[in-house]
Amino acid sequence: MDIEVYYQSRGGNTKTIAETVAEVAGVKAHSVTEPFEGADLLFLGGAVYGFKLDDSLVEFINNLDSDKVGYVAVFGTSGLSRTPVKAITKALGLKGIKFFDDVYLAKMGLSHKSKPSAGQREDARSWAAGIIKEFES
Repeated sequence: MDIEVYYQSRGGNTKTIAETVAEVAGVKAHSVTEPFEGADLLFLGGAVYGFKLDDSLVEFINNLDSDKVGYVAVFGTSGLSRTPVKAITKALGLKGIKFFDDVYLAKMGLSHKSKPSAGQREDARSWAAGIIKEFES
């Protein structure tokens, strides 16, 4: 099974979660600005800025080919809302790309200086392991 982890991050929070997920999957986390060839399982994460997804993440999703990705597992970071994961799953759905309903969101609070806690990273590990187990069965 081919697993890839891609993320978009400005402040580093989503990158931290992506690297945590990548550790569980035994792969390297990649920025959405890097080339994507395809995967059976794609972990894809991002955040919102001014109530919308970053243009680089939108472009990445727009360039995804449903023939080159089996399923997507969505994760994100946010101040308080579920907007990032909702926006990503909506965009994937519009392209006909299958995704897991179980998403992971690290809520960072309103401080732009907060970073993912050890507990949030552990939650991301557990979530990723569960997704991989479910995908393999």
